Amino acid sequence: MPDRPQHPTASRQSSMVSWNHGAAGWLHCVQCGSATNPTACLDWLPPIHARSGPMYAEHDVVVLTRDVPDKSLIAGDVGAVVGRYAAGGYEVDFTAANGCTVAVVTLAGDDIRPRRRREIPHVREVA
Repeated sequence: MPDRPQHPTASRQSSMVSWNHGAAGWLHCVQCGSATNPTACLDWLPPIHARSGPMYAEHDVVVLTRDVPDKSLIAGDVGAVVGRYAAGGYEVDFTAANGCTVAVVTLAGDDIRPRRRREIPHVREVA
């Protein structure tokens, strides 16, 4: 049985709340009574982690966790997954604000992480 989803209003002390399955796969929060489909809810983002670690699909937005100096990328740069390899690597596209690709880099799963709901993207000039 997978872990129960964490409710957005749950405190850190009582981090997990109960959900009941309703009609058509919708979940009803036992704590607040809201009915929400976790895949479409804007107030709750389901965990991306699967089985042994993060798994990303094409077009997932990810954050770089280390510098890649030869590509002018620094930790914190935001990119999009454009390819996934069976061995666990990812092809990630990093673009400038004008939409032009800065770099497409093959990275290990440890080199990227999901963006967090309460993060503010930051811009910088690319060398």
